[in-house]
Amino acid sequence: PERIRRFDPFSDAIDDWKESPEPTDMVTRAVPVDPSGLDLKRQIRAFEVELIRAALVSAGNNQTDAAELLLMPRRTLVYKISAYGIRDAQVGDPLTIQTGDDGKPMSFKDRIERLELRILKEALNRTAGDRTIASRLMGIQKRTLDTKIGRFGIG
Repeated sequence: PERIRRFDPFSDAIDDWKESPEPTDMVTRAVPVDPSGLDLKRQIRAFEVELIRAALVSAGNNQTDAAELLLMPRRTLVYKISAYGIRDAQVGDPLTIQTGDDGKPMSFKDRIERLELRILKEALNRTAGDRTIASRLMGIQKRTLDTKIGRFGIG
Protein backbone atom coordinates (compact mmCIF):
# COMPACT_ATOMS: atom_id res chain seq x y z
CA PRO A 1 0.00 0.00 0.00
CA GLU A 2 1.01 3.58 -0.54
CA ARG A 3 2.57 5.29 2.46
CA ILE A 4 0.43 7.85 4.18
CA ARG A 5 2.00 11.27 4.24
CA ARG A 6 -0.92 13.14 5.78
CA PHE A 7 -3.46 12.30 8.45
CA ASP A 8 -6.97 12.89 7.09
CA PRO A 9 -9.71 12.22 9.64
CA PHE A 10 -12.37 12.29 6.92
CA SER A 11 -11.06 9.34 4.97
CA ASP A 12 -10.00 5.80 5.55
CA ALA A 13 -6.48 6.94 6.48
CA ILE A 14 -6.53 4.91 9.68
CA ASP A 15 -7.09 1.70 7.72
CA ASP A 16 -4.25 2.58 5.35
CA TRP A 17 -2.08 3.52 8.33
CA LYS A 18 -2.49 0.06 9.82
CA GLU A 19 -1.27 -1.51 6.59
CA SER A 20 1.61 0.90 6.09
CA PRO A 21 5.20 -0.36 6.54
CA GLU A 22 6.13 2.88 8.33
CA PRO A 23 6.57 3.05 12.13
CA THR A 24 3.41 2.91 14.19
CA ASP A 25 4.03 6.16 16.03
CA MET A 26 0.78 8.07 15.50
CA VAL A 27 2.42 11.44 16.18
CA THR A 28 4.87 10.79 13.37
CA ARG A 29 2.09 9.79 11.03
CA ALA A 30 -0.01 12.84 11.85
CA VAL A 31 2.59 15.33 10.66
CA PRO A 32 1.23 16.85 7.46
CA VAL A 33 3.43 17.24 4.44
CA ASP A 34 4.15 20.92 4.12
CA PRO A 35 2.87 22.17 0.77
CA SER A 36 5.02 25.32 0.88
CA GLY A 37 8.12 23.14 0.97
CA LEU A 38 10.34 23.01 4.02
CA ASP A 39 12.35 20.21 2.45
CA LEU A 40 15.77 21.48 3.47
CA LYS A 41 17.83 19.80 0.75
CA ARG A 42 15.46 20.81 -2.05
CA GLN A 43 15.29 24.41 -0.83
CA ILE A 44 19.08 24.68 -0.59
CA ARG A 45 19.63 23.15 -4.04
CA ALA A 46 17.08 25.47 -5.63
CA PHE A 47 18.66 28.49 -3.93
CA GLU A 48 22.17 27.43 -4.98
CA VAL A 49 21.04 27.06 -8.60
CA GLU A 50 19.38 30.47 -8.46
CA LEU A 51 22.51 32.11 -7.04
CA ILE A 52 24.80 30.44 -9.56
CA ARG A 53 22.60 31.41 -12.51
CA ALA A 54 22.38 35.00 -11.29
CA ALA A 55 26.17 35.15 -10.89
CA LEU A 56 26.69 33.72 -14.38
CA VAL A 57 24.28 36.28 -15.86
CA SER A 58 26.12 39.07 -14.04
CA ALA A 59 29.49 37.74 -15.21
CA GLY A 60 28.47 37.12 -18.83
CA ASN A 61 28.86 33.34 -18.30
CA ASN A 62 32.48 33.78 -17.24
CA GLN A 63 32.95 31.18 -14.49
CA THR A 64 35.98 32.86 -12.97
CA ASP A 65 34.14 36.17 -12.60
CA ALA A 66 31.02 34.41 -11.33
CA ALA A 67 33.08 32.62 -8.67
CA GLU A 68 34.55 35.96 -7.60
CA LEU A 69 31.06 37.47 -7.34
CA LEU A 70 29.95 34.57 -5.15
CA LEU A 71 33.16 34.70 -3.11
CA MET A 72 33.77 31.01 -3.66
CA PRO A 73 36.57 28.96 -5.23
CA ARG A 74 36.21 28.55 -8.99
CA ARG A 75 36.60 24.77 -8.76
CA THR A 76 33.62 24.62 -6.38
CA LEU A 77 31.53 26.67 -8.80
CA VAL A 78 32.56 24.45 -11.73
CA TYR A 79 31.64 21.35 -9.74
CA LYS A 80 28.21 22.74 -8.79
CA ILE A 81 27.50 23.85 -12.36
CA SER A 82 28.24 20.31 -13.53
CA ALA A 83 26.39 18.60 -10.66
CA TYR A 84 23.25 20.70 -11.12
CA GLY A 85 23.39 20.58 -14.91
CA ILE A 86 23.39 24.36 -15.27
CA ARG A 87 23.80 25.47 -18.86
CA ASP A 88 24.80 28.92 -20.07
CA ALA A 89 22.70 31.46 -18.24
CA GLN A 90 21.52 33.94 -20.85
CA VAL A 91 18.39 35.29 -19.24
CA GLY A 92 17.64 36.14 -15.65
CA ASP A 93 18.19 38.65 -12.95
CA PRO A 94 21.78 39.54 -12.18
CA LEU A 95 23.25 38.74 -8.79
CA THR A 96 22.50 41.26 -6.09
CA ILE A 97 25.26 41.88 -3.63
CA GLN A 98 24.11 41.20 -0.08
CA THR A 99 26.09 42.40 2.87
CA GLY A 100 26.38 40.75 6.24
CA ASP A 101 26.17 42.34 9.67
CA ASP A 102 29.77 43.49 9.31
CA GLY A 103 28.99 45.41 6.09
CA LYS A 104 31.10 43.08 3.92
CA PRO A 105 29.65 41.21 0.93
CA MET A 106 28.23 37.81 1.84
CA SER A 107 29.88 34.73 0.41
CA PHE A 108 27.99 31.90 -1.27
CA LYS A 109 28.36 29.83 1.90
CA ASP A 110 27.03 32.64 4.11
CA ARG A 111 23.96 33.06 1.89
CA ILE A 112 23.23 29.34 2.03
CA GLU A 113 23.66 29.31 5.82
CA ARG A 114 21.28 32.26 6.16
CA LEU A 115 18.64 30.36 4.15
CA GLU A 116 19.27 27.21 6.16
CA LEU A 117 18.86 29.09 9.44
CA ARG A 118 15.59 30.64 8.24
CA ILE A 119 14.21 27.21 7.26
CA LEU A 120 15.32 25.66 10.58
CA LYS A 121 13.63 28.42 12.58
CA GLU A 122 10.45 28.12 10.51
CA ALA A 123 10.30 24.35 11.01
CA LEU A 124 10.85 24.68 14.75
CA ASN A 125 8.18 27.39 14.96
CA ARG A 126 5.66 25.26 13.06
CA THR A 127 6.28 22.29 15.33
CA ALA A 128 6.40 24.26 18.61
CA GLY A 129 10.05 23.29 19.04
CA ASP A 130 9.57 19.54 18.57
CA ARG A 131 12.85 18.56 16.95
CA THR A 132 11.72 15.09 15.89
CA ILE A 133 8.74 16.40 13.96
CA ALA A 134 10.72 19.38 12.63
CA SER A 135 13.39 17.06 11.26
CA ARG A 136 10.77 14.97 9.48
CA LEU A 137 9.14 18.10 8.12
CA MET A 138 12.48 19.12 6.59
CA GLY A 139 13.38 15.63 5.39
CA ILE A 140 16.54 15.30 7.48
CA GLN A 141 17.60 13.09 10.37
CA LYS A 142 17.02 14.34 13.92
CA ARG A 143 20.75 14.03 14.63
CA THR A 144 21.47 16.29 11.64
CA LEU A 145 18.95 18.82 12.92
CA ASP A 146 20.51 18.74 16.39
CA THR A 147 23.95 19.34 14.87
CA LYS A 148 22.66 22.29 12.84
CA ILE A 149 20.88 23.76 15.87
CA GLY A 150 24.13 23.55 17.81
CA ARG A 151 26.12 25.09 14.98
CA PHE A 152 23.72 28.03 14.65
CA GLY A 153 23.19 28.37 18.39
CA ILE A 154 19.39 28.25 18.24
CA GLY A 155 16.86 26.19 20.13
